[in-house]
Amino acid sequence: HMARPGWGRPPPPARELAMPLLAVRRAWAASCAIAALFQLAATTRLLEPGPTAIGGLAGRGGTSAADLVRLLRQRLPTELVHQVLTVGSFRYTVASCAESRSVTLWSPGGPRLTLQAHTDTVLGMSFFPEMAHILTWSKDGSAIIWDTESGRLILRLVHSGDVLNSARVFPRGDRVVTCGDDRNCVVWNAETGLATTILRTCSAPKVEVFPFGDRLLTWGSSHLTGLPTVWDLASSKRLCAFRGHAVGMRIGTAAIFPAGDRVITGSFDDAAYIWSAATCAVLHELLHEVPLPHHVTAVVVLSEGDIVGTTTSDRRTFLWSA
Repeated sequence: HMARPGWGRPPPPARELAMPLLAVRRAWAASCAIAALFQLAATTRLLEPGPTAIGGLAGRGGTSAADLVRLLRQRLPTELVHQVLTVGSFRYTVASCAESRSVTLWSPGGPRLTLQAHTDTVLGMSFFPEMAHILTWSKDGSAIIWDTESGRLILRLVHSGDVLNSARVFPRGDRVVTCGDDRNCVVWNAETGLATTILRTCSAPKVEVFPFGDRLLTWGSSHLTGLPTVWDLASSKRLCAFRGHAVGMRIGTAAIFPAGDRVITGSFDDAAYIWSAATCAVLHELLHEVPLPHHVTAVVVLSEGDIVGTTTSDRRTFLWSA
């Protein structure tokens, strides 16, 4: 995969990080653990850029990032964890689903609550603002909103498709969006459970919500129809689609910058791209030069958007100046 001359500015420098911090031996489990660390990084502030920045992250309440990673290693069945999310607040809350129908909420003292109501494997979860509620979604085609203090089921949202591929909570916590195998992404009122918007997207769509809740980013499993696409929720129309990745390479991961002006996507090759959310034009091409079949597995926006992180399937982590 070669750089494309004339596309945007030259790629910014990368700082490669070794992986002793997580010390995870299995590549698939490593991706889950790295994603958890990235989620932690996204909720705190980088002390300073550089190779030690991730190790130097500090959480509130006296719990350091290293302590939380140690907790994840010791208490979570890392080889079974399907997805891990971390939220930094006055206390740390960790949620995990281990290829099962339940979700476990963790605190630094150990497991705190188990949420059980799905009838098939839980595929993911997303916290509401202030962590008062959590959204989970499953292969059973439903998404559930839970109370994180009591574990009470607040609302079940039943999607028309058989499987929910992705779901997210809006920044204000007033809406959620679910995307299913029926190619539809549905926006729901989080209090009433009524569907307010339905977008016809692509095969096996995934979704992210822009910071102001006015737009959605979707992408899918197909390299032909699953292009990263920005949607305007007021009109339910496509604003633009990003076509910068190599032809035939499907998108695996995406993240939106805090200001909502840029997006970063990674595909099943060695490249990640930072592009304009307004025009879908390339701003930066980030080449990792990893040997095939290795590829970009995760992207995340750190700090205030001036640094991005990427990981590759050969278990390397990179920091880039955005």
